[in-house]
Amino acid sequence: MRRYVRMIRLKRDYIKEYTWYHQQPREELQNVMLKHGMRNHSIYIHDDMLVSIFDYVGEDYEADMAAIGSYQVTQDWLKIMDPMMEPLDTRKPGEFWTFLEEITHFD
Repeated sequence: MRRYVRMIRLKRDYIKEYTWYHQQPREELQNVMLKHGMRNHSIYIHDDMLVSIFDYVGEDYEADMAAIGSYQVTQDWLKIMDPMMEPLDTRKPGEFWTFLEEITHFD
């Protein structure tokens, strides 16, 4: 199992709408994520910053993330979500969300 933490800016005009969407059941999308190794996914918000945390239990992260992206339910979801967000200037090339580096962990 590996934990991933990501950060992105939410455009202020979309805070209520983004929150509303994420409080609605998304069982089909959640099932796709579970099928491809994502567990314990949470999104936190502070002002206009979003932090996404999830565990990955699969064997091939890149392949599983590509598979998740290939589903129509994911594509439909991202068509709604992506315009609400603004990537950070400090992200690595090719990233939309900025992945954070873990510097300490305690169980």
